[in-house]
Formats: sequence, structure tokens, C-alpha cells
Amino acid sequence: HMQFYGFFPRMLLGAFFGYLLLWSGSLWLPIIAHFVNNCVAVIFYYLKFNGIKVVDIEIIGTGETLWLGILSGIVCVFLGYLIRKSTLKTASKTQL
Repeated sequence: HMQFYGFFPRMLLGAFFGYLLLWSGSLWLPIIAHFVNNCVAVIFYYLKFNGIKVVDIEIIGTGETLWLGILSGIVCVFLGYLIRKSTLKTASKTQL
């Protein structure tokens, strides 16, 4: 976790996991998100080291893969919005 260029992406990911906890009120959602993130990394490295040509996970979001980084950000923001919307709807029902 100590790569120079990985600091800001990991910091943002940690902030996203923290907001998942705040928005959902449950520790399970950030745990599942962290698990999925680690699974994707393991799958990419497995494929790479077994001779299958895949995008290097360390350069996703830069150069030719900028579109993938932007898409990933949009998906994360959209999922965060859905979680927040669901949490607010649930909270308003419990106050009635």
C-alpha cells in the first residue's frame, strides 16, 4: 500500500469506504466493497502472471486507460448515490 502513485487513489478509496459506513450505518457494506476490490486485484494479477493479456492494474486510469478510471469513478459515485438514497428512504420510514 505504500507505492508513491497509489497514495491518492488509496486515500480516496478509504474515504469512499468510510462514507459507505456513514451512509449505510453498517460495517458490512465497506467490508464487502473492500473484499470486491481485493478480489479484482487478485484476479488481474492471476491472469497477468498466467500469460493472459490484461491491462496492468497499476496503470488503470492513466494514458490509454483513462476512460476506465473515469468510468470506475462514475460507477462509484452512482452506487454511492443509490446507497445514500436508500439509506435516507429507510431513515424517513423509521421516523414515522
